[in-house]
Amino acid sequence: MGDRCNRGLKSVRAEADGTLRVTINITSYDLFALDDWRRPRERFSARGERESYRSKGLVALRAYQDLEAFANIECLGSAEYAIDPAARDLMLRSVTIAGPVGLMADKFVYQECFNRFLGQRFAKLPATIAAAALPSIAAAFDAACLDSAN
Repeated sequence: MGDRCNRGLKSVRAEADGTLRVTINITSYDLFALDDWRRPRERFSARGERESYRSKGLVALRAYQDLEAFANIECLGSAEYAIDPAARDLMLRSVTIAGPVGLMADKFVYQECFNRFLGQRFAKLPATIAAAALPSIAAAFDAACLDSAN
């Protein structure tokens, strides 16, 4: 596991069915680097043909340069994973943005836009986001911050 806010272990608990719930702390950068939902993968086009796709953020964002990723500041929030011991499968379940939103805006290329984006999207904190919603949030961030930078 990571270090403090940079994917440091926050909690582990066992469910009645044997599933483990693991919660780690996250930084601004980690929000877009969790699990594999931003990695290249295949999908089918409207015509049923295979095509691969990749979010711009995966290629464009760099820890410590574009977005904050420090272990020793106040954490942006946490990510909860479920581990099914029978299947030996790790699954991202949710992300909680706890705040603060507004750190280090002058230190990193996209941090000011990221802070503004989160402040507008999640006016009330903490806010919990289901893992299934992360791709649409990433696409909205891409459109608000990465597309406007080009």
